[in-house]
Amino acid sequence: MRRLDLPHLAATLFDTPHMIRRSKLDVILAAVAPKLHGGALPVRAFADEDDYGSEPNEGFTVQNGVAIVPVLGTLVRRGSWLDAASGLASYSGLKDCVAEALAEPDVKAVLLEIDSNGGEAGGVFDLADEIRALSKRHRKPVWAHANECAASAAYAIACAADRIWLARTGEVGSIGVICAHLDQSQADAKAGLRWTFIYEGDHKTWGNPHEPLGDEAQAALQADVHALYEMFVAHVAQYRGMTPQAIRDTQADMFRGEAAITAGLADRVGTLDQAVAALVQRVDNMSTSGGAAMASKRGTSWLDAGPSAQPAAVRRNPSPKTSLKTISPKTRPKAKTTIQPPKAKTRT
Repeated sequence: MRRLDLPHLAATLFDTPHMIRRSKLDVILAAVAPKLHGGALPVRAFADEDDYGSEPNEGFTVQNGVAIVPVLGTLVRRGSWLDAASGLASYSGLKDCVAEALAEPDVKAVLLEIDSNGGEAGGVFDLADEIRALSKRHRKPVWAHANECAASAAYAIACAADRIWLARTGEVGSIGVICAHLDQSQADAKAGLRWTFIYEGDHKTWGNPHEPLGDEAQAALQADVHALYEMFVAHVAQYRGMTPQAIRDTQADMFRGEAAITAGLADRVGTLDQAVAALVQRVDNMSTSGGAAMASKRGTSWLDAGPSAQPAAVRRNPSPKTSLKTISPKTRPKAKTTIQPPKAKTRT
C-alpha cells in the first residue's frame, strides 16, 4: 500500500482554504485526522470512487482529431510528491498535458474529460487562464465534459472551456471555498502532552492545532476564504458571461443535468462520445465555412478572425473511421501509429 508524507499532508489540508466539495473534504479529513498521531496514511482517501488504482493522469487519447485530456481525482498544485495510484492530479501536469495536446499537428481540438470533486485553491485560476491562452495561441477550441462531476476547483478549470457538456446524471458547481482547522488540544491533554511555543510576531502561532482557534485567528482565516471566494465568483462570471450575483446565488450548490443548463453553469447534456462528435462537427464546419467567427453567449472564442486566421491543423478528416492514439508527455513515440479503437475507452 502506497503511503503519503503526513506532515506535508497536514500542512496542506488544515488552515488552508480549498476549492473542494465539502463531502469529499469530509472523507479526506476523516481519514487524516486519526492518523496524525499514528504514522503514515494510505492514499485511497484521495481517489474519487473508481479512480483509485487506475492509470495515472498523464497523457491523452486522440479520437477523430480531438485530444481527450482526463481531469480525474483530487486536484493539487504540484505533483512531485505523488505517485500514480494516489488518486491525485496536479495542475502542473494538466497544463503540460493540454499544451502537449494542442501542439500536436493532427489535433484539431481538446476535450477535458472531468470527474473531480475539486482540490487546492492555489494555482487553479492560473491553470484555467493558461488553458484559455493556449487555446487562443494554437487557434484550437477547448471544450469540457463533466463525466460525472466537475465541482469547485474542477469547475473552475471547466469554465476555461468554450463549451461545458455534462452527462445526464453529471453534476457541476460547488462554487465556494472551505477551510478546516483541527483543534487537537484535548487529544494532547489525554496523551499527556503540553505544547509551548517560543516565538516573535503576534500572529506567528495563529491557527496552530494545539490550542483552540482564537477569534482573531478565525477572523483572519475567514477574510482569506472570502477573498478567494470573490476571486472564484469573478472567474466564473468572466468565463461564463454571468453576473457575479447570479454566481453567489448558487450558494455553492451542485446542479445535475438539465438543472445545470438552467442555472447557466453548463451548455449541453450528453455523453462523452456525443460531445466529441459535436466538437468534431464544429471544427469541421469552421474549416469548410472559411473560418467564420465562432461566438457564444460568453463572447468571442478562440476563432475570432477571418480566413487568414484559420489554423492549418483544422481540416476535415477524410476517413469516417475513428482514429485512436495514446500519447504520453513523458514517453512520446517517435512515430505516430493509428489503430482501430477498442470498445472500451482508453486512458493513460
